[in-house]
Order: sequence, then C-alpha cells, then structure tokens
Amino acid sequence: MAVWKSIRHVEVTPKIKSVIGMALAIAFHFAGYEFARSSILAMFTSKRTGFSSPSALSFATGCVAPFAFALLWLYTRILDTSGPRKVLRYSTLLSSAILFVGGLILSTINTYLEDDGESSSITSTTIYHQISKGTLWIMFVLQNAFVQILYTQHWSFLGSIQTSEEAAVRFAPIAGVGSIFSTIAACLVSPLVERIGLTGLLYCAALGIGISAVCADWAYNFSEKHGFEPKGGGDAKGNSKTSPSTVHSESFISRARILFRRVPILGAICVEELSYHGLSSVVNFLFMAQAKLSILDDKSRASWTGYSYAIINGASGMMQFLVLPLAVKYIDPKHIFMINPAVMLVCTILLLGQIASPIYMTTATLVVLKTMEYSLRGLAHELLYVTLDYESRFVGKEIIGVVANRIGKSGMAVLLSLLTMTFGSNDDNLHYLAFVAVTFSCVWLAYSIRLYRNLGESEKDKQD
Repeated sequence: MAVWKSIRHVEVTPKIKSVIGMALAIAFHFAGYEFARSSILAMFTSKRTGFSSPSALSFATGCVAPFAFALLWLYTRILDTSGPRKVLRYSTLLSSAILFVGGLILSTINTYLEDDGESSSITSTTIYHQISKGTLWIMFVLQNAFVQILYTQHWSFLGSIQTSEEAAVRFAPIAGVGSIFSTIAACLVSPLVERIGLTGLLYCAALGIGISAVCADWAYNFSEKHGFEPKGGGDAKGNSKTSPSTVHSESFISRARILFRRVPILGAICVEELSYHGLSSVVNFLFMAQAKLSILDDKSRASWTGYSYAIINGASGMMQFLVLPLAVKYIDPKHIFMINPAVMLVCTILLLGQIASPIYMTTATLVVLKTMEYSLRGLAHELLYVTLDYESRFVGKEIIGVVANRIGKSGMAVLLSLLTMTFGSNDDNLHYLAFVAVTFSCVWLAYSIRLYRNLGESEKDKQD
C-alpha cells in the first residue's frame, strides 16, 4: 500500500510522458517485427511459396544493403527538410503499408496456389509461385532495410531529450518493455498461425507497426509542445552547428566524411559494429539452415523460430529489468564492449565442438548472441550515443546502422551464399561454418578492445 501511494504521488512530467510514448512505440515496433520476421522467413524458405535453396536467403540478405542505402539517403533528405518527427512518421507508415499490401498479395496468391494444386494446371501454378517468390523477396529485403532505420530513430529521440544520468536509469527498463512485447508476440506466433495462417501474421505486423507510428508521434507532440524536442544547430547538449544550407550544398558522402572526422569515436563504433554483424550473420545463417534441415514443416519451423525468439526476448527482459539497472551503478558501460565478444568466443568454440544436437547447439548460440545484443550490448551503445551531439545521433548513428549492420550482414550473406552453393548445405558442410564463427568472435573481441581503449582516451581528453 505504501508503495502504491508513493507511485500515485510521483509527478508525471511532459518529458516522462514523452519517454513513455516512445517506449510504447519501440514495444509495438518490436511486436510487429516479430510477426513479420516469423511469417516472411517461414514463407520465404517454403518450397510451396518461396525458395527451396538455402543460398536464396543469403543472396536476399546480401541485396538488403543497396535498398538500405537508398532509404538512408532519403531519410537524411527528409530529416534536413522536415525534421526528425516527420521522417519517423513517414518511414514507419511506409513500412506498415508494405507489410499490409504484401499480405494482401500473398493471401490472393496462396488461394490460387491451393486451387491449382488440386487441379493439374502446372503452368498457372508456376506463374503464381514466381509471383509469390518475387513478393516475398521484396518484402524480405525491405523489411530488413527498414528495421534499422526505424529502431535507431526511436533511440535517437530518447537520447536527445534525456541527460546521461536519466538515460542510465531509464534505458534498461525501456528496452525491457520492448522485450516483453517481443516475447508476447513471439509466443503468439504459433497459435496465430493455426488460426489466421502465415499471411494473417503480416496483417498483425502491419497493425503493430502502425500503432508504433501513432505512439511515436504522440511522444514528439509532447516534446514540441513543451520545448524539449530534438534540435540541430548547437543546443544545450552540444549539438552540431552545421547549418541547413551547408547540409544541402554537400553530398551525402562528403557529409558523412566530415562528420566522422569531427567525431572520431564514430569510426571506432562502426568497425566494432561491422565485426559483430559479421558474426551475427554467420550464427543466424547456421540457425536458419539447420532449422530448415531439421524441421521440414513450414508451420513447425515458424513456431520453432517464434519460440526461440520468445526465449531471447524473455531473457533480455529479465536482464533489462533485474540485472542492468544494478550493473550500470557499479560497472562502467564501456566494459560491456569487452564482455560480449569474450562470452561469444566461448559459445562458438562449444558450437564447433558439437557437444549436442546441431539444431539445439545453433539455437543456444543464437539465444546467447541475441540476448546480449538486446540487453548488454544495446544498452552500452545507447548510453554512448547520449554523450554525442545531434548530428552524431540522428545522422552518424543511421550511417553506422546501414554501413555496419546492413553491409556487414549483406557482405557476409553473399559470402555464405557462395560457400553454400559451392559446398552444399548438409550437416557435414555446415559444420565448417562454426569455425568461421569462432574466427569472427576473435575479430570482434579485437575491435572491441580497440573501442574500449578509444573510449578511455576520449574520457582522458575531456578531463584534461
């Protein structure tokens, strides 16, 4: 009762309302993404609706980078002309619309595929199958291109309206709320698939991301109404003094080069991200390839993926609510950059040793990797960006997200696709990829140590 009375007397300021709004935007975005990922992956790897070759998934992942670059260029243009609120609104609604329209197309195609499967119209079945494959390919590429653009905008807003001290207290619970929504969504995948099918999940994904757009706009409305919205041009948090005329007169590449020279720590972050996403691509590929080999039924494979991510999000939520709030009080966030790769080095060595069934080993490795990404590693990066200026948060962060996340994954995906086409994708040939994972764990650890040292030098320069 005393706790409840104390909660009732806490003043909910406009800034807290704005933080709550963006936290809900993150949560609904995560839920929508869980539905979209499970649905698209299951149909993409299905022989009936998608591609039978495992290399197709890697090739599609490799094609994400050009689309992500196009989105990044468009994002920076709208950001400069209309501001962060409108660019988030437009990009979120566009992502939702793509999922909804894709769901309509695939629902129609699936009907014709079922009808033609009962008849003997081989030609029409082939045509509908090609349309289905093309639709899924476009949706897979755009979904992966959009996810990073949207996610970083949410956190850039939160980092802009809060101090480092406020962020250290609130960021972990905010991420925890997102993990709870993701866990619920992942657990709902299997029962929803039984009721509304894989295409029905796409409508759920579109709805979740649409609600995310409303919550984010609500958060921005509070910030603009009370005068603490993110702004460029040199505000109290040390934002960049780059004028709009200068921004429009220089090319995107020149702007990025100038920004990374002005803020050297961005380069160190980018290299660390590249090495991490190289490892992430290998582990994710192993997980999907092993699931395809071990679980032949499309719905069962979607359920396995959903339950795997439910475990990931549940573990992340526990970390974010119970462990991280205490950890940040006693551990410098920069130490986390060294803890993560050290843990993954141990996990990938165990994966190489194959001490258990391949499907369970690859799933366990993915769970550890993603749990740390969504909790420890994610918190460390967001706390680091809070200390940087407006342009570093809203432009530099997006550039790193596309260059490191998308190119890192796309480049590795192309390499994995070539390796799979060359050596095949059975259990024996997939085993050598565990050695590749160990190698990338070592590379990630090396660059994390470099970032750790750069952060230490940066702190010394500020003190001097």
